[in-house]
Amino acid sequence: KPGHQVTWRNVLRLISGFIFLGLLNEGVAIAGPAGLSDPFDTAKSVSGTPARDMFLSIDGPADCRLAVPTGIVDLLEAAEHALCNNPKTREAWTEVRIKAAQLGSAAGAYLPTVSATLKTSAEKTVSDVPSDPLLSSQQRSAFRDYTLGLSWKLIDFGARQAEAEYATQALTAAQAGQDDALQSVFPTTVKDYYAAVAAQAAQEAAVGTEDDARRSLQAAKARYAGGVAAIADQLQAQTEYAQAVFNRTKAAGDARAAQGLLAVDMGLSPNAPLQLPPIADDAPPDMGIDGSIDQLIDEARRLHPKTLQARALLRAAMAKVDSARAQGRPTLSLNVRANNNTQPVTPAVGIPAVPASGRDRFI
Repeated sequence: KPGHQVTWRNVLRLISGFIFLGLLNEGVAIAGPAGLSDPFDTAKSVSGTPARDMFLSIDGPADCRLAVPTGIVDLLEAAEHALCNNPKTREAWTEVRIKAAQLGSAAGAYLPTVSATLKTSAEKTVSDVPSDPLLSSQQRSAFRDYTLGLSWKLIDFGARQAEAEYATQALTAAQAGQDDALQSVFPTTVKDYYAAVAAQAAQEAAVGTEDDARRSLQAAKARYAGGVAAIADQLQAQTEYAQAVFNRTKAAGDARAAQGLLAVDMGLSPNAPLQLPPIADDAPPDMGIDGSIDQLIDEARRLHPKTLQARALLRAAMAKVDSARAQGRPTLSLNVRANNNTQPVTPAVGIPAVPASGRDRFI
């Protein structure tokens, strides 16, 4: 308003403060796994891809290929797509990322909390009394307030430790769940891959059988027209040809369905075009199983992801019990606050405010 001295300098300072806070926030966001957004470096517990380190390059774990393959798809490429893009493996990978973030949050309970507040205020009060101008008044006041606080929970008798243990075991269970998802998707993809290759070979064989039946029918018709064969031979050849056409159509449908199932395993659309090699060019190696049944069962108990996940979930549940028990125990915290302000004071009602300064310290 006219006559009102707006402190534009303070407004610019305030805007600059918001810009600084915005840049600071962007710096925190892009700090990376070892930056301010992840001071405990929990991101190192998360694999770079849903496939973990099952596909390695010279420089380390390879990135997942998301594009639809254009050439002939071999078994390794099909497995890579499946482990990287299958919804089950991606869900398990996301669960690990969530649990890693929760572990960082639980570990953050050991850190102090620092808060800072900056407040600047400008005020103008005008009172007009037309009948008695001597009673009119006009007051201006401006002040700043700075506050810095710190809160630190020093002792809680095991509550934070139990929560951290729970988060650690939950992360271990999620990692085992990711391994289980990978071991579940991989054999399914291998089975569906060779089923699709076999269905493609069956379709090619059915096409050849149909060609043979067509030539046999043509020969039967020629023999019947020349009078050297009975009509029954021609009818039988027609029946065999019709059956061959049916078998070829069914084989084509089965091959397309098998390719669609393989595409779904690979995380692609069911109608994605896949070029598969002939069955003779990609035969599986002869793999034997060594060791007794007792040894295999013992290895499964020790190493299978489901058993590892079950043990981690049990330990997490026990840690949750400890956390619940610790909720009833006392806590010891440190709280510190420092405040400086320049807020003016008013000696009495109607008397203009006078400059003043204040300080407040609390521990």
